[in-house]
Amino acid sequence: MTATQDVRPSRLPSLTGLRFLAALLVFINHVQHLNVFADPAVQKGYVKAVENAGQMGVSFFFILSGFVLTWVARRDDTVGQFYRRRFFKIVPNHVVAYLASLALLLAAGVPLFAPEAVANFFLVQSWMPSSDYIVYSVNGVTWSLSVEVLFYVSFPLLILLVGRLSPRRLWSWFVGLAVLSVVVPLVVAQFLPSGPKSPFAGPESWPVLWISYFFPPMRLFEFVAGMILAKIVMAGRFPRIGALPMALLTVAAYVVSIVALPPFSAYYVAAIYLVPMGLLIAALAVADDEGRRTVTGTRPMVWLGEISYAFFLIHLFILFNTHAALGGQWAGWGGYQRKALSTPLAVLFVLAVLGLCVLLSWLLYALVERPMMRHFSRPRRGGRPAGTVPTDPAALPTSPAPAGSATHPPAPTASSGV
Repeated sequence: MTATQDVRPSRLPSLTGLRFLAALLVFINHVQHLNVFADPAVQKGYVKAVENAGQMGVSFFFILSGFVLTWVARRDDTVGQFYRRRFFKIVPNHVVAYLASLALLLAAGVPLFAPEAVANFFLVQSWMPSSDYIVYSVNGVTWSLSVEVLFYVSFPLLILLVGRLSPRRLWSWFVGLAVLSVVVPLVVAQFLPSGPKSPFAGPESWPVLWISYFFPPMRLFEFVAGMILAKIVMAGRFPRIGALPMALLTVAAYVVSIVALPPFSAYYVAAIYLVPMGLLIAALAVADDEGRRTVTGTRPMVWLGEISYAFFLIHLFILFNTHAALGGQWAGWGGYQRKALSTPLAVLFVLAVLGLCVLLSWLLYALVERPMMRHFSRPRRGGRPAGTVPTDPAALPTSPAPAGSATHPPAPTASSGV
């Protein structure tokens, strides 16, 4: 097998910084489930403004994964070393966060569900057709990690297939994937039952939502689209359009999603964000490659991007448990009595929890993620075996942190699981 390039590519600090903004979208989406604003109008307005933010953040990370893994692919790497790096990048943090969430659930005295807990630990929960595997995961956000695992397993084959595409036809393939991301869920839904109802807010039944949103193969459209965009940029075929127009297009797509479309709709979630966010990622990569400065490429943003994977893993159970603690409770599966605050106090509370999550994320990154990558992601001795496969060097700060969101729903109709 051969990768796409021999020379180590330039770093992509702007995409590293953008990772934190995507993780922040997931965070602010989950805040809505706290019902922390005592003013009903403020709470309703907040929910309306952020109801699709988590889905947008998830889609961003899936596209980014494909883009960055392709961007840093090298000829001198092996399949084994690629999997080794991915393992030590993802698993240690996941285990620590899983155990922390498990401890909080045990402290809350709630009953645990063994099949769901085991599936969550081994990151296979998104393959399970029952909604319980999302609702009762020990650390609900990691459903998207089980999707990312499919990306990593299939990447050595996918990079070979993408590498054979004619540069002149790359844009056609990208457009085709965007179209398929709309058409395939619509077609599949015609063969699925209209019940049972989804435990998450949204117009579709659970079978339709699971296949369209949580089922790992269905998210390959975003991952492969990211790969093709990376090839377009590397081939010099991306138009010289700045990142600002692409950012405005992304914001416009989000506004359309909350104004004109129902919340958490399985049909549009990938399609409406795939094109604008993919173009934004590509535009920022071009800026980085040409040495142009960007807002997300500043040192503070890059630092936040580096801890964004840890942030993603721990933010949900910290958010719910700190809110429950205001009333002297444990969060459990989200079934605690929510304490509403005045708008100024609610804003201060959310900002305080955000700061706490950043601090703990930095500790997890510094004490677990970075040491594990430094000491175990590469063999200590010997050369590389024959055969090659693309991968992302451990030292490169642009390695995509898998992120997404899901939550232990505060109520059966909560629009969680994003």
